[in-house]
Amino acid sequence: MTIRAKILIQELWKGGFDWDEPVPANYGTTWINLAKNIQQATQINIPRLYFQRKASHHSYYVFTDASLTSYGSAAYITNGIDTALVMAKTRVAPLKTLTLPQLELMGAVIGSRLANHVCSALE
Repeated sequence: MTIRAKILIQELWKGGFDWDEPVPANYGTTWINLAKNIQQATQINIPRLYFQRKASHHSYYVFTDASLTSYGSAAYITNGIDTALVMAKTRVAPLKTLTLPQLELMGAVIGSRLANHVCSALE
């Protein structure tokens, strides 16, 4: 949810708008839709436990991806039966235009950092 807000803020900043200046209507519409989605997201219940059943073996998986506007990583844990999201990290692409392979590498870097953090935290 937060990455869409970060992208909107970056677009406003690129547009050179002052803080007290009204923004064009298309940004207002985008913001209203984003606010509605955030309000809907607050209704989601997330269980505190990763799994309801105990298992003898757990595996961790980290996935990364990138686009021209953002990149990110998500870490999952599985016990062979159930799978749960542990943590995710996203970032807005830098203002300096980068190629998609460069952004994929940046996603891999935060994926590696995320994997180290999750493994050390869940040991």
